[in-house]
Amino acid sequence: MNYPRIAVAGFAAWLASIALGYLINDIWLFRLYQANAWAFRRPDDVAELVPIGLAAQLLGCFAFAIAYAKGYEGEGSAIGEGIRFGLIVAIIDAKIRVDRITEQ
Repeated sequence: MNYPRIAVAGFAAWLASIALGYLINDIWLFRLYQANAWAFRRPDDVAELVPIGLAAQLLGCFAFAIAYAKGYEGEGSAIGEGIRFGLIVAIIDAKIRVDRITEQ
């Protein structure tokens, strides 16, 4: 495995996620959030959690880059490798969703 290449891919995914998050949340859905501001935390409360969230997001992007690199062997069916990666992502996503449900 080419670890520098995996690190660059994870970092690029993180930057793309931040850019897309800005476009979706701060531009496209801004009016919706303003209309329902009562349901969200105050900006001062969120500001102290942003570095933790960004670090967790970066670690997640690295984890997905590693999972993809480990699953991509370059042999056999590309569709099979894509399905295998999709299953890994689904398992990780299901774990995160279960954790969030049990927190409440």
